[in-house]
Amino acid sequence: IIPYPKNAKQHPPSQVNALAKSLKEHGYSQPIVVDKDGVIIAGHGRRLATIANGWTKAPVICRRDLSSDQAMALRLADNKLASDLYDTELLQSELSALNELGFDMELTGFSGKELDFLTEDLGAFDDDAFVED
Repeated sequence: IIPYPKNAKQHPPSQVNALAKSLKEHGYSQPIVVDKDGVIIAGHGRRLATIANGWTKAPVICRRDLSSDQAMALRLADNKLASDLYDTELLQSELSALNELGFDMELTGFSGKELDFLTEDLGAFDDDAFVED
């Protein structure tokens, strides 16, 4: 498996550590995807997390059906098209339930600051201070 040298997606150590911890707890839910030459299309972070865990094997899918241009486009799309939109109420409910069960919240991938905000009961929002424009 060869990392793509021009991979635009950054993987800071904190993310790699979180991925490594998640892989230890849950295993792989997605393989590393490579092109016909073994160059990574998707999964640079999973590769780094695998290495951080000291593992020498990971699930891999080889996409021999893609041209170089298609592989380049998929590499960019894989990161860009991943949704980061959440139903906040449902997210809060799920996180709170896990927290109440004593689950290791770091395994959710949310930072401590995010978890503090998302699991805090902020009460009802008072919108009386707003005026109509």
